[in-house]
Parts: sequence; structure tokens; C-alpha cells
Amino acid sequence: MVAGIKRVLGHSFVGCPVLVNVDILLELLRGSRVRVVELRKPRIREMFNYELLFGGKHLAFMRVFKGRPPYYRGWIEFYTINWEDAIRHGLDRVLARAAYEALERNETIFFEYVGDNDTLKSLERGVRPEETRLGRILVEAGFKGLVDMYYPEGFMEGGPKLRGYKG
Repeated sequence: MVAGIKRVLGHSFVGCPVLVNVDILLELLRGSRVRVVELRKPRIREMFNYELLFGGKHLAFMRVFKGRPPYYRGWIEFYTINWEDAIRHGLDRVLARAAYEALERNETIFFEYVGDNDTLKSLERGVRPEETRLGRILVEAGFKGLVDMYYPEGFMEGGPKLRGYKG
């Protein structure tokens, strides 16, 4: 945890966290030599899109939904990931840890694994999501309840991804 950055967030009457702490997320990523570029704002007021760059090259896209209490919890999604650089420089671990710190309890992470051949092949062989290369990283960061969303909404919600929640 980054000292002095995390603020206390209130909770609604149904226990839905108020919002993802975007400030923590961005600070942790920037502190890891990842450049964060804010993209065009979507129509949904609680949603933000970013491109993450490492060494001047595309690393990933990141979408953050801060939540809409008391109805919807927040989530973070990483997609279109440059797996070669992510794995070589340990940036997949950086992304997972930063997301864990920014999310509140029971909020969700989505991590697309298209291009992560090790994870893809493991899942095709029937390995449980938490036992794959990417799954182990998410578990080490603190995420629980991993599931493989191999056809997310019939591909209307992007490519195959692992989903987990902060316990």
C-alpha cells in the first residue's frame, strides 16, 4: 500500500463500496514506470479509459468503473495487453497489485488473457483458473474466486478474461 494515498471510503446502507480509488491506481502505476494516458471519456460518468505505456510502447488498455452506490460495485479491466513486455518486465504483477490496492472489498478485476499463451493453453487443458500463470499472479496479489470468462457475453464484452474479486 502506498502510504498517505489511500483514503477511507464510506459504504452505503447495503454494503456496496462507494468507489474504486482511481488516485491510488494511477499513483501506483506511475510509480512503476508505467505511463498512464487518459483516453476519451465514455458516456458513463463513473467510467474512465486509459492507455498504459511502458518504454514508450503500448502495454495495455485499462477501463475503470468507479461504481454507482448502492446499485453497482466498481471494477477494473485490463485488455489488449502486450504480453511479451508485460511478462518480460513483470508488469502483469504490477497491474494486478495496483488494481488490488485500488479496489474496495468485493469489487472486481477483469484481466484479458488473449496473447498469454501459457494461461490459454493451461485453461484449454482444464487447469483451474487460479492454477494458471496469470491466475497465480492474481491470487498472489490477493484476488479470490477466479473464473474463466472464455465467452464474455458472446464476445460483446471483449475477449476471454479471468475475473476475480478482492476478498
